[in-house]
Amino acid sequence: MADNELYSVLPIYRYCSSEKTMYKHFYTNNWGEIGHGNGDMHYEKIEFLAMRYQVGSVIPLYRGYNSERNDHFYTTDKNEITKNGYRDEGILCYVSLTPFKDMTSKLYRYYNPKTSDHFYTTDANEIPNGSDYIFEKVCGYVIGQGGK
Repeated sequence: MADNELYSVLPIYRYCSSEKTMYKHFYTNNWGEIGHGNGDMHYEKIEFLAMRYQVGSVIPLYRGYNSERNDHFYTTDKNEITKNGYRDEGILCYVSLTPFKDMTSKLYRYYNPKTSDHFYTTDANEIPNGSDYIFEKVCGYVIGQGGK
């Protein structure tokens, strides 16, 4: 594999459901998984760009799903998935625990206990004051904010 392919990036697409399903969020690296939307899930934007392959100091960002909560969960700690009752759905992408190359934007993780929804963003100001989302942690560093 050539160096330029090793350092290739992929977009992470963000979706959100409507109020009737409590604004659930979903992230994927595969546009074909939902595309412009599916049922109640609506495309919002490219949330961030991340490494396609594990190179240098980057580590996996795992995706899990809990059908009882209807919640997708993303973490760099694979044990956190099963410990919290989620089914492992594999690796979403690779992130860095420290700034690495172009990976300088923090990926923030929030949780809403009222709706059992995890929300991920590179914009710390995106969560409005007074919302039910609680900051949990920075999952790692990714490449900037994407566009629509």
